[in-house]
Amino acid sequence: MSKIISWVDVESNGTSPEIDAFLEIAVAFTDFNGELLTEPYTSLVATPDVSKAMIACEPFVKEMHEKSGLWNDLWTMEAQQPDHIDNELSTIVQQFGEDSLFYFGGNSLNLDRRFSELYLPKFYRRISHRSVDVTTLSLVLQESKTAPMFRKRGQHRALPDVLDSIDEYRHYLRFIQD
Repeated sequence: MSKIISWVDVESNGTSPEIDAFLEIAVAFTDFNGELLTEPYTSLVATPDVSKAMIACEPFVKEMHEKSGLWNDLWTMEAQQPDHIDNELSTIVQQFGEDSLFYFGGNSLNLDRRFSELYLPKFYRRISHRSVDVTTLSLVLQESKTAPMFRKRGQHRALPDVLDSIDEYRHYLRFIQD
């Protein structure tokens, strides 16, 4: 049985998937050494009304997405409907085989998990209830003074954030394996 970490990062305009807008997603698949198994997947999510999503979010989130260029990209670039994204991710997962086990990976991943569960049900059904939360590794290893803090790029875009999570995982993994 193959054990795979599905690194997921979602950008949104808030923390409630039931009422807030799902704006962007990136997913990368690695082994437990943090080695990429496929090219990362990323997509803007078709948002019915970008203006409304901008108005509905907290000023901090609005500014963050302005600085990252996400709002501009949502206005000017092609975006996919969640069901299309769900089908594409499900197709990628199927390529690993039915006996593969997928863990949910990321940083502070409750938000990402909740958006995935609501908007990407086919993909989410293949993901284990178990998680690889890099934030937890970071807190434990830094508190125990076992590892120095990892410096993220902090771009607040789905793909760079997923890649940051994987790099941070690799960073802390070195201290666990020694």
